[in-house]
Amino acid sequence: KSEGHPYWYLSVGFAGPYLLRETFYSWVYSVSKDFNYVYEAEFGKISWTEEPFILAAQAVRDTYDMVREDAQALDPQVDNYALILNQETWGSWYEGPWSTGILRDNPAAIENVFAFFKPPIAPDALENVWAVDAAQVLSIEKDNPKLDEILKYMKFLATPEVSSIFIKYLIHPAGKFPDNWKEIAQYPIYAEMVEMYETGNVGPWICYTPEVEQALLDNLALIFTGDLTPEEGMAKVDEATKAYWASQ
Repeated sequence: KSEGHPYWYLSVGFAGPYLLRETFYSWVYSVSKDFNYVYEAEFGKISWTEEPFILAAQAVRDTYDMVREDAQALDPQVDNYALILNQETWGSWYEGPWSTGILRDNPAAIENVFAFFKPPIAPDALENVWAVDAAQVLSIEKDNPKLDEILKYMKFLATPEVSSIFIKYLIHPAGKFPDNWKEIAQYPIYAEMVEMYETGNVGPWICYTPEVEQALLDNLALIFTGDLTPEEGMAKVDEATKAYWASQ
């Protein structure tokens, strides 16, 4: 914007490894075109040093050079939204129809917001890639004494009735979209983002092994800042993965 571009500028809060990881997974999927590719690496079946991982890690590093230094420490789910609410930005990298709920009391801001997919990182990479299928995550301790009541509540959250409540407040529902969801949401931006998701390519979002996930988060953060090369960082993730499974 400061350089005279009249239409939009990018607002990003990338310092959190959480978002770096999500971006990384999307890029890996765009190159590998295999939803299970990340999970095979997680369980040590393939190496984190394979080309799709290196290309994705390089894209994470390149992103550092695209983001203003004063924006690199922003929390993407707080500061980024604040920029939109105050109409200080017209475009947001943050994905998903669930991200529009913060805008419900500012219709003018909604009309000036758009979302877009991450750029392809290889000539034959998939475009329009989303991280993971749309879902809400609920978890309980395995020995929770109220298991039956919790399962009943989880099923209740997935009903059309509750989904309608979520959508009314522009939050992605826990259950299936009811047939009249566009009437419930009212705002065009919500429908546009749902359409983007439905026409996109869905890739993985998370590792399920905490030790492996932590190694990935730690090293992606160092790759992002340039303290490790993509090759060095992914080799460290691979070493940590192998060490973990060897100990089991």
